[in-house]
Amino acid sequence: MNTLMIILLPLILLAGAILVILLDAFMTNASKKTYGLSVLVLIAACLSALFLWKNQGSAFGGMIVLDKFSLMATFLFCIAGLITLLLLHDSPLSTPQFHSLLLLTLVGMVLLVCGAHFLVLFIGLEILSLSVYVLAAFAKRDPLSAESGIKYFLLGSFASAFFLYGAAFIYGATGSLHLNQIAVAVSSPDFGNRTFLFLGLIFLVVGYGFKISLAPFHMWTPDVYQGAPTPVTAFMAATVKAAALASLMRVFLTAFSETSVVEFWTPLIWVLAVVTMIFGNLTALRQNNLKRLLAYSSIAHAGYMLLGLLAQPVQAQQSILFYFAAYIFMNLGAFAVVTCMENTSGATRIDEYQGIAYTRPILATCMMLFLVSLGGLPPTAGFFAKFYLFRAVLQADHVWVVVLAVLNSAVSFYYYLRIVISMFTPEKEGAAFTPTRFAIPLIVTLIVTVVGTIWLGLMPGFFLEIARAVSLFS
Repeated sequence: MNTLMIILLPLILLAGAILVILLDAFMTNASKKTYGLSVLVLIAACLSALFLWKNQGSAFGGMIVLDKFSLMATFLFCIAGLITLLLLHDSPLSTPQFHSLLLLTLVGMVLLVCGAHFLVLFIGLEILSLSVYVLAAFAKRDPLSAESGIKYFLLGSFASAFFLYGAAFIYGATGSLHLNQIAVAVSSPDFGNRTFLFLGLIFLVVGYGFKISLAPFHMWTPDVYQGAPTPVTAFMAATVKAAALASLMRVFLTAFSETSVVEFWTPLIWVLAVVTMIFGNLTALRQNNLKRLLAYSSIAHAGYMLLGLLAQPVQAQQSILFYFAAYIFMNLGAFAVVTCMENTSGATRIDEYQGIAYTRPILATCMMLFLVSLGGLPPTAGFFAKFYLFRAVLQADHVWVVVLAVLNSAVSFYYYLRIVISMFTPEKEGAAFTPTRFAIPLIVTLIVTVVGTIWLGLMPGFFLEIARAVSLFS
């Protein structure tokens, strides 16, 4: 297959980011034009992913791989990028610099999910990280935004160092940075450098754990999510952890699938997933700021998604991809409501949502749908995402971890329903309906996320069929 076709997706996004900057340099008041260009670039990337669906191949000596797994993940990331742009419409943040950084973030995500060599993975991780650091601090006049950016940058630098140490140890053990060659070396009967290999795996888990927001590497998440502009928080929560987890899945299921190595990293994943779920849910119970609550909720969901790695490889890919899709719709939808409330009333705390079911019934209904889906109530997308993922892990004989995951899901209903109860509790007697004007892009965002959440819940079969066609081993 032509090399240019294999790297078409990152090229489209990179070219779009460069064009956005050039438009800003040579035109005055270019924000609307770069906004439209960014939307077109993301649509082109989505269409290209569909066009390339039946194509597979590798480039640069197998360092970059094009397969259905990377295409499906890229398609979901670009959809999340489009929804984020809709949230940004008419916002002071909607500048050419923001549009370019958003596209560059997606370039990093694509390289992460397409990379089959640690050099490519590190380049993708750094492009993603550096762009998101700036996005988190983009509201320059907001001290919380600046604080979130510097915290994310400092802790992210440590995470990158751990990732590099892990790659270095693995290179020392196997003599290669290529995932397929590492798999061959590890499977060799006379392979004897297991100490270096296992040290490398531990460092890799720490590096990835930071990006996925796994406890105890989550310390940046609540402050960054609260301080960053809400559209940025929505984008980070929906896609950054998904990209890192997709990359982790490719690395572990291809390079480290040898039985004795699997027996080493399985307990690590087990413990991290359980600790992350418990910590995320229990800490969310005490939050009053809605963005912090959703931040801790996202930590718990990272734990759920990590469980998928304990399943058999094929089932792991299918269940995690379905969870990605469901999480993008319901999480971006919840943040869309938060954005609407911030824009119209400045509400950020749970008690400030009291009575909005009577004053803004459509927003309250949408928020209720997203929250019960995040909790996993049938027949929403969140229920089936958890159902298929937990079933896959159960089929791999990890009974107790599934029991703990189900109990954690039950705990999460407390803080999700706490928001719902607040919304449906009248603030005062005779609270009147307050007509509120929303920008058309925000309305479109709500419609898309509501339809996605309901559709994946009522008709999950269509996406599951697509997920079954996705394999890292074809």
